[in-house]
Amino acid sequence: MWIDAAQGIDIDWGEVFTLAARPVVADCIRRGWQVHFDCDCPPTQLQVKVPVLQATLYRVMHGFAQAVRPGGFIVAVSSAEALPQDPGLLQLDLRLASSDALPPPQWPAGTAALDAFVHRRQRPWGLPGLRSDSTRLLNGAEGRAHHVMFHARLVVPGRLQPADADARGAMAWLVAAPPHPGAPLAARLQRLGWQTRRFESCTAALQALGDGQPMPARVVVLESQADTADEALRLWQALPAGTQRMFGVLSGSATIVRQQHRPELHLHVVPVSANELLLATRALHGDGPPGDPPTLLPQLAVPQVLVVDDDETNRIVAGALLAHAGFDAVLVPGGLEAIAACERQPPQAVLMDIDMHPMDGFETTRQLQALQRVGRLAPFPILAATAGQYDDDRVAAAGMAGLITKPLSLPVLQQELVRVLKGSLARR
Repeated sequence: MWIDAAQGIDIDWGEVFTLAARPVVADCIRRGWQVHFDCDCPPTQLQVKVPVLQATLYRVMHGFAQAVRPGGFIVAVSSAEALPQDPGLLQLDLRLASSDALPPPQWPAGTAALDAFVHRRQRPWGLPGLRSDSTRLLNGAEGRAHHVMFHARLVVPGRLQPADADARGAMAWLVAAPPHPGAPLAARLQRLGWQTRRFESCTAALQALGDGQPMPARVVVLESQADTADEALRLWQALPAGTQRMFGVLSGSATIVRQQHRPELHLHVVPVSANELLLATRALHGDGPPGDPPTLLPQLAVPQVLVVDDDETNRIVAGALLAHAGFDAVLVPGGLEAIAACERQPPQAVLMDIDMHPMDGFETTRQLQALQRVGRLAPFPILAATAGQYDDDRVAAAGMAGLITKPLSLPVLQQELVRVLKGSLARR
């Protein structure tokens, strides 16, 4: 980053988004909520007044969290891309979503700032030269479930930076016990060319070190009640000297104060920023000249699940939950798109909404199974996911393998997918 007192700072969008999200993520997790945080964009450079932008992002995310039911699931994702018609402009997208929200009449006073922002009564983005801005807050009911999504799209002066970091297939281990499943961090590392392997405890990672398998190039431990700083240090001692180490703690963790003078712990605040991941990846092979952009390496033993839902909020939440459950998600908005996606690459399972238009989930299931019967598609189970009033008998009669009621929950989703995929998972 380059500081100019008069003009502000040329800063990466993902960096300021991460800094603003850290206290909100920490607060939600400490209150028993689950959070999926992901910034899917290459490095960017845009001119902003950082304190103003960071404060605005924080207020938006904090206000959104107030609308979510206690114990719910929040998805916070952001991206940036260059506009083909004008290379000097970037489109920034920020989406906050939850399918387990409070009904709007029950939203507390903390959501007022969010509502004011959406209705243009408060827009201090601190982005000079803002050319267009489309912001919306969607809320609605589906059966007994309420969902809410905030979507901000901004077009601002800026440019993308070269993707000059590639891990070239190096292995990263993630030690992440609930409430830190580690799925978003794994995906971010994979985009930089890392292979990833997940463990639920430092003890499990230590046991894997003794199995004679190749040593990882990077090990990340996310703090939990079981995986403390002492446990991380015990794991560090068993690693070769050249292995990268990171002990991730939530913003406001007491560990930051207690361990700040212990550089051997390699302490970082999570969510980890894009710059931290880039620097760690560059350090693997030195700071050589940029090569081809890193490609997303196939992660072994990760079943693919197709999500079919005509509601954008539900798709975003389902995709995040599947990532936390250890699955790769493909998202489509309707039945015709589902058939086309299955013909391109059959998934291991389908999560099918029922109440869709123009083709509902029952008809989509019938057409997919007809293609399976004539051999055009490999067999795969289809699970219904709905907030409507449908019983198990009707779902079974339609050829579906089970019924999951919305709002989706991580334990139920994981349990049902393991049930219907038990044989195929065992073969992987």
